Amino acid sequence: MKTVNLFASPSHALTNVQFSQFVADHLQHLGLIKKEEMTDEEIVKLVATLTALLGSYDKVLVKITKSAISEGVRKLDTNRDISHKALKSALKTESLSTDLEVVGAVHTIETFLNPYGNVPRLSLEAETRAIDAIVAELEGTKYRPMVEKVGITAKVTRLKADNELFKAKYNTRTSEYMAQETADNIELRKQVTEVYTTLCDYAAMMARLERGPLYDKVVTIANTIRTKYAAQDNRSAERKKKDPKKDDKTTKDDKSSDKKDETKK
Repeated sequence: MKTVNLFASPSHALTNVQFSQFVADHLQHLGLIKKEEMTDEEIVKLVATLTALLGSYDKVLVKITKSAISEGVRKLDTNRDISHKALKSALKTESLSTDLEVVGAVHTIETFLNPYGNVPRLSLEAETRAIDAIVAELEGTKYRPMVEKVGITAKVTRLKADNELFKAKYNTRTSEYMAQETADNIELRKQVTEVYTTLCDYAAMMARLERGPLYDKVVTIANTIRTKYAAQDNRSAERKKKDPKKDDKTTKDDKSSDKKDETKK
């Protein structure tokens, strides 16, 4: 029996929106495993069940988040849309460079971005995931040298910062509204967590028994995503420690915005 470590899951510390994104990221990466490798019926069954439960959870979440969108959230969403546009515009400008290496780097980056389509037109949650993925790649070892060559590092940093600000506000607001919902919603999250935990624990056990590379892949996916979200949670906690007054102010601003909306109604 070999040693296989399954990292601690940060899911309990995640907001409801973050939790949905957390599970969705697992399903997205599991979906990239080739069908011929997915030979374990138990894993296939657990993934199908998890997908269905997350779909039900997200339906509730969408209904609630529509009520959670305040003026402050809309403004932050607009800011990140502008930052995304600035990044694309900078690439377009640099495509006219007389430096062939710069032009080549621009082409490679644009080819990477193309599948994401018109990011600002996506739903709020989908846009958040798309920007997270784009920034992660552009800051990674593969694309970072090209980003630096083109001279758009500041644009990538700006997009990342604006997306993080949006997530902090949006997740807080959504959690506040979700807390007002019925016990059924709490039960849904509990069910998703139980199936997710069963899937990961089962894969880890089979990996320890050396039953095949499929299980190692599932454990690697889980550990990678858990590490990513644990780091995000830690950064969020640090921001709150550094500037708690800012959080209080934004909350007051949202309450004021809600009152204005109610008056209009």
